[in-house]
Amino acid sequence: MINAQLLSIFDRVEREQSWFEQNLDLIKKEYDNKFIAIKDNQVIAVGTLMEDIIKTLKAKNIDPSETFIKFVSKIAVII
Repeated sequence: MINAQLLSIFDRVEREQSWFEQNLDLIKKEYDNKFIAIKDNQVIAVGTLMEDIIKTLKAKNIDPSETFIKFVSKIAVII
């Protein structure tokens, strides 16, 4: 059962990452220099700090460890 749950979470996060990438230009315009959390192809939390995102998700009874969270920046960063 645990493996099925993990695969379900992985699949959902992969779909949300794909949605993020497909909508990146619009997302950059609206959420530049912010952290965002995505669920069901919608931005469900926004904050300037990761702590803001975690606090918002927990208030909505959403597990942050099962949520696609990304920092958005118009500036490309190469590490």
